Amino acid sequence: MVFCINCGKENVLEANFCYNCGEKLSNLPSSPLSEEDYKKTFFKYRDKGTVLDQDIIAISGTIEGLSLNAVELTLTKIDKILNNYSILLSEFKSIVSPENYKNFHQLWISSLDYSIESIIEFRKSVELNDQSLMDKAAFLVNMKGEKIRLANEELERINK
Repeated sequence: MVFCINCGKENVLEANFCYNCGEKLSNLPSSPLSEEDYKKTFFKYRDKGTVLDQDIIAISGTIEGLSLNAVELTLTKIDKILNNYSILLSEFKSIVSPENYKNFHQLWISSLDYSIESIIEFRKSVELNDQSLMDKAAFLVNMKGEKIRLANEELERINK
């Protein structure tokens, strides 16, 4: 099975185009990664995600007082992170995962999806100075944490 770079949907290995969105799948590897290669690839991307999470935490400190310059700086940083996350997510979705890593892979992808969604809500909350959007962003951050916890449990189960 392969994941579409554009929409993230699972497709059969022999497919040339995504059944869901029509994206060409020919740029994907022709065979599944070995478990060892999969782990190396995952940890490489996980570390990139950790750096981006630290950027998000740093942004939270920049909005105190909500001065015009602070808001502008915050939104610029958020846009940069969103772009980085989009690239990271599309690259990670393109990995052809071995069958026993399928659940883990999907959990990890969903945690990245929650990250992007939470940053978007955070960006809107700063732009509109809206507490309810800030609360939604915080909820999504908690959901991301839960998905990461489940992914780590799945990884431990696989490695036993």
